Amino acid sequence: MIETDLDANPGLFFRVRRRRKGVAQALMAELERLATEFGYTSIKLQTGPAQPEAAALYERVGYYRIPRFSGDWELVLAFQKDLK
Repeated sequence: MIETDLDANPGLFFRVRRRRKGVAQALMAELERLATEFGYTSIKLQTGPAQPEAAALYERVGYYRIPRFSGDWELVLAFQKDLK
């Protein structure tokens, strides 16, 4: 297991007309592939309740809810995916 303090905030956002085209799902797959290649065993990410589409995407591609791991805003939605 690799422990890291890496804290990235890419702030990805897709305009409504660009959503549901598979782009975000492809980006997530590439992120997971690269994380695995670099030896990571899981990915954790967070979003807020104002981004229900993001939360739905994360759950659709296999992420599960976990307790908030960063920040002090109580409404943070945190997710994790264990990599193979």
